[in-house]
Amino acid sequence: MPENSAQPQVVSTQQFNWKRVGWITITVIIIIIVIAAFWWFFLRPKEEPTTVVNRPPTKTSTPSATPSAKPATPSAKKDGTQGWKTYTSKTFKYSIKYPPNWPLYKSEGSLSGTPVEQVYLNRNSNKPLPKGKPSITIIGNFQGGWCEGDGGFTKVCEFDEVEIDGVIVKRQTIIENGDEVYQLKLEADFNIILFATPANQKDLVHKIISTFKFLD
Repeated sequence: MPENSAQPQVVSTQQFNWKRVGWITITVIIIIIVIAAFWWFFLRPKEEPTTVVNRPPTKTSTPSATPSAKPATPSAKKDGTQGWKTYTSKTFKYSIKYPPNWPLYKSEGSLSGTPVEQVYLNRNSNKPLPKGKPSITIIGNFQGGWCEGDGGFTKVCEFDEVEIDGVIVKRQTIIENGDEVYQLKLEADFNIILFATPANQKDLVHKIISTFKFLD
Protein backbone atom coordinates (compact mmCIF):
# COMPACT_ATOMS: atom_id res chain seq x y z
CA MET A 1 0.00 0.00 0.00
CA PRO A 2 1.25 3.39 -0.74
CA GLU A 3 2.43 5.44 2.17
CA ASN A 4 0.02 8.08 3.48
CA SER A 5 1.68 11.39 2.70
CA ALA A 6 -0.83 13.58 4.55
CA GLN A 7 0.88 15.77 7.14
CA PRO A 8 -0.66 15.88 10.58
CA GLN A 9 -2.28 19.28 11.53
CA VAL A 10 -0.41 21.31 14.09
CA VAL A 11 -2.71 22.82 16.68
CA SER A 12 -1.35 25.97 18.45
CA THR A 13 -1.31 25.53 22.07
CA GLN A 14 -0.95 29.31 22.69
CA GLN A 15 -4.04 30.87 24.30
CA PHE A 16 -4.99 34.64 24.69
CA ASN A 17 -3.59 35.92 28.02
CA TRP A 18 -6.57 37.80 29.57
CA LYS A 19 -4.79 38.24 32.83
CA ARG A 20 -2.04 40.24 31.20
CA VAL A 21 -4.56 42.47 29.42
CA GLY A 22 -6.31 43.14 32.71
CA TRP A 23 -3.12 44.29 34.40
CA ILE A 24 -2.26 46.58 31.50
CA THR A 25 -5.70 48.14 31.60
CA ILE A 26 -5.52 48.78 35.34
CA THR A 27 -2.03 50.28 34.95
CA VAL A 28 -3.25 52.67 32.22
CA ILE A 29 -6.22 53.80 34.35
CA ILE A 30 -3.93 54.46 37.31
CA ILE A 31 -1.57 56.50 35.14
CA ILE A 32 -4.49 58.55 33.81
CA ILE A 33 -5.75 59.21 37.36
CA VAL A 34 -2.28 60.27 38.50
CA ILE A 35 -1.87 62.64 35.54
CA ALA A 36 -5.36 64.13 36.10
CA ALA A 37 -4.65 64.63 39.82
CA PHE A 38 -1.30 66.26 39.06
CA TRP A 39 -2.96 68.63 36.57
CA TRP A 40 -5.79 69.47 38.98
CA PHE A 41 -3.58 70.37 41.91
CA PHE A 42 -0.57 71.90 40.15
CA LEU A 43 -1.28 72.95 36.56
CA ARG A 44 -4.89 74.13 36.31
CA PRO A 45 -5.49 77.93 36.39
CA LYS A 46 -6.57 79.04 39.82
CA GLU A 47 -9.34 81.65 40.42
CA GLU A 48 -8.27 84.76 42.22
CA PRO A 49 -10.15 85.18 45.49
CA THR A 50 -12.68 87.98 45.40
CA THR A 51 -12.23 90.53 48.14
CA VAL A 52 -15.36 92.32 49.27
CA VAL A 53 -14.62 95.77 50.60
CA ASN A 54 -17.27 97.26 52.83
CA ARG A 55 -17.24 101.00 52.27
CA PRO A 56 -19.31 103.36 54.39
CA PRO A 57 -22.27 104.86 52.53
CA THR A 58 -21.51 108.06 50.70
CA LYS A 59 -23.22 111.05 52.23
CA THR A 60 -25.22 113.10 49.77
CA SER A 61 -25.19 116.73 50.67
CA THR A 62 -28.45 118.60 50.15
CA PRO A 63 -27.91 122.21 49.14
CA SER A 64 -29.37 124.47 51.76
CA ALA A 65 -31.28 127.58 50.89
CA THR A 66 -29.09 130.63 50.71
CA PRO A 67 -30.19 133.96 52.11
CA SER A 68 -30.69 135.21 48.56
CA ALA A 69 -33.15 132.42 47.72
CA LYS A 70 -36.76 133.60 47.98
CA PRO A 71 -39.88 131.47 48.03
CA ALA A 72 -42.32 131.81 45.20
CA THR A 73 -44.89 134.53 45.86
CA PRO A 74 -48.59 134.21 45.09
CA SER A 75 -48.20 136.76 42.30
CA ALA A 76 -45.72 134.42 40.60
CA LYS A 77 -48.22 131.59 40.53
CA LYS A 78 -50.68 131.04 37.73
CA ASP A 79 -53.75 132.58 39.36
CA GLY A 80 -55.20 134.15 36.24
CA THR A 81 -53.87 137.65 36.95
CA GLN A 82 -50.72 137.57 34.84
CA GLY A 83 -50.34 140.81 32.91
CA TRP A 84 -52.74 142.71 35.16
CA LYS A 85 -51.94 146.20 36.34
CA THR A 86 -51.53 147.13 40.00
CA TYR A 87 -52.71 150.28 41.71
CA THR A 88 -51.07 151.22 45.02
CA SER A 89 -52.47 153.87 47.34
CA LYS A 90 -49.72 155.49 49.37
CA THR A 91 -52.21 157.51 51.38
CA PHE A 92 -54.46 154.63 52.46
CA LYS A 93 -51.80 151.93 52.18
CA TYR A 94 -53.39 149.29 49.99
CA SER A 95 -52.93 147.76 46.56
CA ILE A 96 -55.25 146.07 44.09
CA LYS A 97 -54.80 144.40 40.71
CA TYR A 98 -57.08 144.95 37.74
CA PRO A 99 -57.23 143.87 34.08
CA PRO A 100 -55.16 145.92 31.64
CA ASN A 101 -58.23 146.78 29.57
CA TRP A 102 -59.93 148.40 32.56
CA PRO A 103 -59.28 152.15 32.67
CA LEU A 104 -58.46 153.75 36.03
CA TYR A 105 -59.56 157.18 37.13
CA LYS A 106 -58.52 158.79 40.38
CA SER A 107 -59.46 161.88 42.35
CA GLU A 108 -57.97 163.19 45.59
CA GLY A 109 -58.93 165.90 47.99
CA SER A 110 -59.64 166.57 51.64
CA LEU A 111 -62.67 167.03 53.84
CA SER A 112 -62.22 169.07 57.01
CA GLY A 113 -58.49 168.42 56.83
CA THR A 114 -58.95 164.67 56.32
CA PRO A 115 -57.59 163.21 53.08
CA VAL A 116 -60.13 161.70 50.70
CA GLU A 117 -59.26 159.46 47.78
CA GLN A 118 -61.53 157.95 45.15
CA VAL A 119 -60.32 155.31 42.67
CA TYR A 120 -62.59 154.23 39.82
CA LEU A 121 -61.88 151.03 37.91
CA ASN A 122 -63.60 150.59 34.54
CA ARG A 123 -65.75 153.68 34.96
CA ASN A 124 -65.51 157.45 34.79
CA SER A 125 -66.96 159.28 37.75
CA ASN A 126 -68.04 162.11 35.46
CA LYS A 127 -70.17 159.84 33.30
CA PRO A 128 -73.06 157.56 34.20
CA LEU A 129 -72.17 153.92 34.43
CA PRO A 130 -73.40 152.00 31.36
CA LYS A 131 -75.96 149.35 32.23
CA GLY A 132 -74.48 145.87 32.46
CA LYS A 133 -70.89 147.12 32.71
CA PRO A 134 -68.87 145.86 35.71
CA SER A 135 -66.88 148.33 37.76
CA ILE A 136 -65.21 148.86 41.13
CA THR A 137 -64.92 152.06 43.15
CA ILE A 138 -62.64 152.37 46.19
CA ILE A 139 -63.11 155.36 48.45
CA GLY A 140 -60.80 156.35 51.26
CA ASN A 141 -62.60 158.18 54.09
CA PHE A 142 -66.09 157.66 52.69
CA GLN A 143 -68.74 159.78 54.39
CA GLY A 144 -72.26 158.42 54.37
CA GLY A 145 -74.04 155.13 53.94
CA TRP A 146 -75.69 152.96 51.40
CA CYS A 147 -78.22 150.56 52.86
CA GLU A 148 -81.16 150.99 55.21
CA GLY A 149 -80.08 152.58 58.45
CA ASP A 150 -76.88 154.05 56.97
CA GLY A 151 -77.38 157.79 57.15
CA GLY A 152 -80.93 157.73 55.86
CA PHE A 153 -80.34 155.51 52.84
CA THR A 154 -83.23 153.22 52.02
CA LYS A 155 -81.80 150.48 49.82
CA VAL A 156 -82.59 146.99 51.07
CA CYS A 157 -79.43 144.92 51.59
CA GLU A 158 -78.30 141.52 52.68
CA PHE A 159 -75.38 141.34 55.09
CA ASP A 160 -72.61 138.76 55.38
CA GLU A 161 -68.87 138.54 56.03
CA VAL A 162 -66.04 137.60 53.69
CA GLU A 163 -62.29 137.23 54.02
CA ILE A 164 -60.03 139.60 52.09
CA ASP A 165 -56.25 139.42 52.52
CA GLY A 166 -56.69 137.39 55.70
CA VAL A 167 -59.09 139.92 57.25
CA ILE A 168 -62.80 139.29 57.86
CA VAL A 169 -64.77 142.26 56.48
CA LYS A 170 -68.45 143.08 56.27
CA ARG A 171 -70.22 142.91 52.90
CA GLN A 172 -73.57 144.44 52.00
CA THR A 173 -75.35 143.20 48.87
CA ILE A 174 -78.08 145.42 47.47
CA ILE A 175 -81.00 143.16 46.65
CA GLU A 176 -82.35 145.51 43.98
CA ASN A 177 -79.41 145.27 41.57
CA GLY A 178 -76.79 142.95 43.13
CA ASP A 179 -74.25 145.72 43.77
CA GLU A 180 -71.90 145.03 46.68
CA VAL A 181 -70.37 147.22 49.37
CA TYR A 182 -67.26 146.03 51.25
CA GLN A 183 -66.27 147.75 54.49
CA LEU A 184 -62.54 147.04 54.21
CA LYS A 185 -61.37 149.26 57.04
CA LEU A 186 -63.44 151.10 59.60
CA GLU A 187 -61.44 153.51 61.69
CA ALA A 188 -62.12 157.04 62.83
CA ASP A 189 -61.20 159.41 59.99
CA PHE A 190 -59.59 156.52 58.16
CA ASN A 191 -61.88 154.06 56.42
CA ILE A 192 -61.79 152.22 53.14
CA ILE A 193 -65.00 151.29 51.37
CA LEU A 194 -65.18 149.29 48.13
CA PHE A 195 -68.24 149.48 45.89
CA ALA A 196 -68.57 146.73 43.29
CA THR A 197 -70.95 146.44 40.38
CA PRO A 198 -70.57 142.82 39.23
CA ALA A 199 -73.16 143.14 36.45
CA ASN A 200 -72.76 140.05 34.25
CA GLN A 201 -69.11 139.45 35.21
CA LYS A 202 -69.41 138.56 38.87
CA ASP A 203 -66.53 136.05 38.81
CA LEU A 204 -64.15 138.60 37.29
CA VAL A 205 -65.14 141.31 39.76
CA HIS A 206 -64.67 138.95 42.71
CA LYS A 207 -61.26 137.92 41.37
CA ILE A 208 -60.22 141.58 41.26
CA ILE A 209 -61.44 142.11 44.83
CA SER A 210 -59.49 139.02 45.96
CA THR A 211 -56.23 140.76 44.91
CA PHE A 212 -56.80 143.58 47.42
CA LYS A 213 -53.87 143.80 49.85
CA PHE A 214 -53.41 145.82 53.03
CA LEU A 215 -49.91 147.31 53.06
CA ASP A 216 -49.64 148.39 56.69
